[in-house]
Amino acid sequence: MDTNYSSLQIREIFHIEFLRAFARKFKPAFYALKGGVNMRLYFKSIRYSENMDMDVNTVDIITLRDTVMKIITSASFTNELKPFGIAAVHPPDIKKAKQTSTTQRFKIHLITHGNEDLFTKIEFSRRKNSGNSIPESVSVNVLRPYKVSPLIISHYDINTAVVQKIHSLAGRSVVQTRDIFDIYTLSTQCTAINAGKI
Repeated sequence: MDTNYSSLQIREIFHIEFLRAFARKFKPAFYALKGGVNMRLYFKSIRYSENMDMDVNTVDIITLRDTVMKIITSASFTNELKPFGIAAVHPPDIKKAKQTSTTQRFKIHLITHGNEDLFTKIEFSRRKNSGNSIPESVSVNVLRPYKVSPLIISHYDINTAVVQKIHSLAGRSVVQTRDIFDIYTLSTQCTAINAGKI
């Protein structure tokens, strides 16, 4: 059993395997990965994210809630995570979790084999005209350290990611260093053609 994964890597493999299970349940047109995990899995970001954000559409509140809870409470799902240092997945108290028509939030605790309690959060938002999403394979450079099979996830493209980051930066009362870093990371990958579409 490999115990050499850092706490950030343990969260990341949880996100990756959750996305794998989630993508089996919903068509790519119904959801899009965004934020820091999108940056990490698709845009060469060296920054790990403790939490994961996604947009959803069409899927109703109850269906999404029940599907997410079924995934994270599944014994087979937990068993798949054990080689990565995760002994147990503690789901949220769904009676207290935020579950509205605009936001559905799942606060999760990952218990390692060393009995470390790692917190992570998966948040789903329902917003119209959020940008262009595309189904693509997750970067092999991200997957290689975990020795897991490829997977295709629907995520926001680079133009949309840039716009989302600029809006995040503009909307904050206090500038977050991660927003500046992410915008720089994206800017190094925008071609002149892509930049003209933003």
